[in-house]
Amino acid sequence: MYREAMSEDNIDPDEPHPKDGRTLLHSAVQGNPSTMAEFLILECGATVDARDFEGRTPLLYAAALGATRMVTKLMAYGADVQAVDLQGRGALYMAAQAGQLSTVVWLHNAGGRLTRAYDGRTAMHAAAFAGHCFFGNPSSCVLERVIAVGGDVEDKTDNGFSPMHHAALGNQPRAIEKLHLLGIGRACARWFSFSLPSTFHELGAFFPKNTLPALADPNVGAPPLILK
Repeated sequence: MYREAMSEDNIDPDEPHPKDGRTLLHSAVQGNPSTMAEFLILECGATVDARDFEGRTPLLYAAALGATRMVTKLMAYGADVQAVDLQGRGALYMAAQAGQLSTVVWLHNAGGRLTRAYDGRTAMHAAAFAGHCFFGNPSSCVLERVIAVGGDVEDKTDNGFSPMHHAALGNQPRAIEKLHLLGIGRACARWFSFSLPSTFHELGAFFPKNTLPALADPNVGAPPLILK
């Protein structure tokens, strides 16, 4: 009914906003009411994979917001979980960059893939730059979640930058420490020592018992990290 009425009145639900290209469905996703998104798709004929001027679909918006219920709804109506924006960033990338842990896992289980941006950045680089790593709660570390779904911890951008470089660029000392203790970016760590505002007793709550000595041993894991 609404679709016919809108057509008669020459109203296009996919008409892009003149500033950024968002459609009504993009805006509904940002507001996060799944009932409105469903109404626009079913009753108004909104295109589920409409793109804004950056090439982002409503699903990419939902992933960045961590709106897993909205992601589920959009995919139920045919949203492409493999879609990427003009920079090559997919839904998993967006979720990792925004620190949306449960959404990262859900998208992976739904068939989402880890994409590489136009300059070679991956979800691991994005997660390292943004941080979202809390040692007191291992389930809150997006870096671990990205690794768990297949993130390449030693990947490099087209300019040769590792996730550890991006953590430093983003001023994320906890992310650098986490990457170091996981043995990531060893080549970088051999050339530089890091002075971080934390102590090993604080890390003990995060890592399993007896794992810190091995990780701190240059002959076993990453080189010793200088803490002051």
